[in-house]
Amino acid sequence: MMRKRLLLAVLGLSLVATSASAFAMSQQDARNTASGYVPADAKYTYVSEDEDSFDVFFRSADKAYEVDVSKLSGRVTDVSVDTLNAALSTAVNISANDAKAAVLKLYPNAKITSVRLDRDSYKTSYDVKFVVDGVRGDADVLAANGVVLEVDLDYK
Repeated sequence: MMRKRLLLAVLGLSLVATSASAFAMSQQDARNTASGYVPADAKYTYVSEDEDSFDVFFRSADKAYEVDVSKLSGRVTDVSVDTLNAALSTAVNISANDAKAAVLKLYPNAKITSVRLDRDSYKTSYDVKFVVDGVRGDADVLAANGVVLEVDLDYK
């Protein structure tokens, strides 16, 4: 009886290991998946890997993209977009409504949930939280000129 239980346990673990490896995602698979979440002109730069996801990086002339892909599900869990070479400033030349408009220009169907002015020693920006197509978003809009410095989309 004990042997039978041990044999069943070993077979069960073997089945779980086989099933997990059948769904194993490669770096190339992650890169292919991630490429659908960035503009066509964005060039692949590299991929890094941690325990449960791949972080796939792309770059265009003025933006850097990071797309997180779950190893387990093969789905995108997070997309970050950073504006490169933006001149930072602590000036406040736009209103909260202007910051909302900058986000709505990128995501016309977004519902803005909050806008908050953040002051750092090197920049002042509006933190604009929104939801678009069931995805939570967070944008960092420079208060000096309305440039969207960063967008983070959370697909979880």
